[in-house]
Amino acid sequence: MARMRRTTALGILVAACVSAAALELSGTVADAAGKPVPGADVWLAQDREISKAETDMSGAFSFTEVAVGPAQVVARKEGLALGGVDVAVAGSASISIVLVEPDTATLRLVDPTQFVGQSHRPVAGARIDSLFVNGAFHVPVVDLVPFGFPSHRSDDDGALTIPDLPRGGHVGLTISHRKYADAQLPYLPVGVKRHAEGTGETRPFTIQMVPGLVLRGRVTDEAGQAVPRARVSAFRPAFDGLHKFKESLTDPDGFYWATLPPGRFFVAVRHPGYAAPEPAPVELRLDNEEESVLDVTLPAAHTLRGRVEGPDRRPLGGVSVAYVVGDTIYEQTLTTADGAFCLTVAAGEGRIHVFPPDGLIAADPADVVVQVADEPEIAIQTPILLNELPEITGVVVDPDGAPAPNVLITSLDLDPCRRAITDEAGRFHIALQRVPQQPEVRFLAEHGRRLLRREFDVPLTDPEALGDPDALRVKLKGFRPDLSPCKPENVWNDLAALRDEPAPDIVCDRWFNLPAPAEAGADPPQLTLRDLRGKVLVLTFWAGFDESGPGRDRIEEMNVLHRLFAGVDDVAVIGIHAAATEFEDVNAYIRQYGIEFPVGRDTDESVTFDAYDVNAIPQTVLIDKKGVLRYYDVEGRLLELIKGLRREA
Repeated sequence: MARMRRTTALGILVAACVSAAALELSGTVADAAGKPVPGADVWLAQDREISKAETDMSGAFSFTEVAVGPAQVVARKEGLALGGVDVAVAGSASISIVLVEPDTATLRLVDPTQFVGQSHRPVAGARIDSLFVNGAFHVPVVDLVPFGFPSHRSDDDGALTIPDLPRGGHVGLTISHRKYADAQLPYLPVGVKRHAEGTGETRPFTIQMVPGLVLRGRVTDEAGQAVPRARVSAFRPAFDGLHKFKESLTDPDGFYWATLPPGRFFVAVRHPGYAAPEPAPVELRLDNEEESVLDVTLPAAHTLRGRVEGPDRRPLGGVSVAYVVGDTIYEQTLTTADGAFCLTVAAGEGRIHVFPPDGLIAADPADVVVQVADEPEIAIQTPILLNELPEITGVVVDPDGAPAPNVLITSLDLDPCRRAITDEAGRFHIALQRVPQQPEVRFLAEHGRRLLRREFDVPLTDPEALGDPDALRVKLKGFRPDLSPCKPENVWNDLAALRDEPAPDIVCDRWFNLPAPAEAGADPPQLTLRDLRGKVLVLTFWAGFDESGPGRDRIEEMNVLHRLFAGVDDVAVIGIHAAATEFEDVNAYIRQYGIEFPVGRDTDESVTFDAYDVNAIPQTVLIDKKGVLRYYDVEGRLLELIKGLRREA
């Protein structure tokens, strides 16, 4: 199978070298009721270039001259929340954006190294650089402000209010200040404030801004001429690779500057008219009082062209293609609708790597090696072929060798996680969504009723064997479940005060996936903890607009647990959806995710979320048969905890 050894992605996804034809990106903006929103501002951001449009009376907008590559589309209308979508443009397309009811998020920014009395000094004048709303779309605020997007800064008390966010949602954000390193907050609930301990008052979330050091320099070409609007990105090493920390654009004279925290960085520079140079290491130290200087020369560009084709030799658009030197991705782009790709590279040796889309795999496991010399353009004559990705199949047996039905198969190192349940013959089938980078994948097989399980590895080097269930045989063995106490540091919500206490009741104003009342005109069905007494209750707090990896994975896990315990009368899987979401929207989320278990929508006052002190989602709690909340730290051990509670008297 085609895999790529671990790489460092210092590049960015860029537009194709030359667009074969002008692409159009059109769409509509509507409110939560589906009514068109005229007069909304719509911005298109591509490679830090901005275009702006306005919706007409039917809520429609259009952008022309759109390049191949990623784009962020953001819509705003006074009185409604921001809406948007991140898209990968491979051909002309149409999108839809929904603007819902707005709310605000509030932060307070402080300098942990300075004090005013007994408190940290507030940081005034900090701005929002970017937003990531509901895990669904990015808002490049710093690039949109010159084109009419509102800018907000912290006041003299350090307070920073972010308006026009989707009510009941969440946001990630980056905050910048000329004297401080960027503060990056991955998750902030909208409309929620922390309760000040012992006072009953609410306070905004506090973010510490760390004083930074200045890195500056100039970007030129090989002739020494300034290169304006080059993207200078500082990447910081982390346990799982390099993470982009800060990006700056060069000015008309090629100069840039960035405020960074002390530490080691790698600086990469990108410009569509030049090839990417080798990333440069930089060490910023507190004992160096002078500004650090790094000048960069961009090498001359050479063009690589080729095509990607799928099964039956059909052209594949929207496929990610990268140019790799060593273990570093220098350039990355998307194929156009006719399967063509174009990469801008420097002279020397490199290789072309294709990242197959979901369900596909490269026919040839080896990357295409390219030698670039003096020629300005190189055409890869043979198309890169992708085939269908084979399934993983196998059979699970118990310690006596008998087929084991109702066994949950869970991948341990795939993203997203893949799950399956064995049938009466103990067989399972797992369709991989994408090609793993590792040569083998680890799974856990755990019996849904008995304390039996086993981890096993599936080598991916033999595609033909993957489709043969007799080639993979997993024999379960006994184990001792992990019933240890919860660790508050493992979860976003500290529910320690609720553990081993009677669980608060669940109060919802609407329920879904419950049997309709037998009598016409009867009240809609409801669920309470009293109705569920005698069952182990798996209760998950969630929201359909949360499209983050953890959010989607938890819903998938709930779905498979609901199926695993179908026909069992002492386990119930229940979801509580966040408040302030319209009935039709919750119903649409349930259909979208294929949810089969009962879901209640919290009241407008968020009675149930507040009773369980849930500020961040997803959050799952386990309630025993007596109605006592027993566990809230369940990651990686949910099934064994359920079985442990089932065995209690």
